[in-house]
Amino acid sequence: MRLADPGQLRQGFCFDGRVSEDFKLATGTWVSTGPLREACRAAFAPFAQEVVIAGAGQPFAAALIFPDFEACKSLGLDSALTAAEIGAHPKVRAEFQALLDAFAASASGSSRRIARLILLAEPASAAAGELTDKRALNVAAILANRADQLAGLFSATPPAQVIIAGAPQPPATETWQELVITK
Repeated sequence: MRLADPGQLRQGFCFDGRVSEDFKLATGTWVSTGPLREACRAAFAPFAQEVVIAGAGQPFAAALIFPDFEACKSLGLDSALTAAEIGAHPKVRAEFQALLDAFAASASGSSRRIARLILLAEPASAAAGELTDKRALNVAAILANRADQLAGLFSATPPAQVIIAGAPQPPATETWQELVITK
């Protein structure tokens, strides 16, 4: 918990994340996932519906993002595109690249910086235990169920779908079909 407004005690408290989800980076730096998750959601709004922070024992923190596909379509995408096509579309990737770069540049330390992210095409699944009865994210289940994508985030040679802070964007001449097929 934290004070909603430190200057106004009567404003009460706000939920500030679950301590059980916090972790240490390989450097020994603690990452408080609650505040970082909320900062990410704000930084990637309106394009990120939900964010899961990962990085226990890793050199940096990363994010698995459940995109808001309807908001992403507002970037000028065809309304008939599938979730996978939206997540791979150059306009969506460029938007997330720019937002990640800005977020990473404004971070005051490794515990508040997201170095990489991946856009998830599949929503959190209640059947797979990724959602609680109250429809909140079950972070442990998401990280376990999406271990292959998680491994890609921290790979020395990450797959093409991983967006890296400060990475150059693909050439503007590629179409989204070429990106989906060739990368």
